[in-house]
Amino acid sequence: MKTTPLFLLAAALLSAGCSTWQTTADLDQFPMPADSAATVEIWGKDGHQTLRAVRIDADSVHGLTAEAPVACDSCHVVIARTAVDSIRTVKSDGAGTGIMGVVIAVMLLPLIFIGLMPET
Repeated sequence: MKTTPLFLLAAALLSAGCSTWQTTADLDQFPMPADSAATVEIWGKDGHQTLRAVRIDADSVHGLTAEAPVACDSCHVVIARTAVDSIRTVKSDGAGTGIMGVVIAVMLLPLIFIGLMPET
């Protein structure tokens, strides 16, 4: 039963490597126009904000708060480019993460049952 927690830890570490976020430090490298439904995290000295419908111009970053409906005019956020350290976008890798989840589940089920067996 002592080896099962080690396998669970290894599985957790493997699944943690399946991140779906992609960081871009330079705002000029951010692909425009951004998809209005895409979630973007803007990181700066004041923390971070999660936005959608992001638009980057010469001196600022514009977007809507992620929780707001698209038609919300008062939810519009403007951040100065000088206040932005980096921008992080969701990169869809659903198939890769799903496959990894299935592999981990298949590996762990027998190990859990072996760990639950009484010692003789």
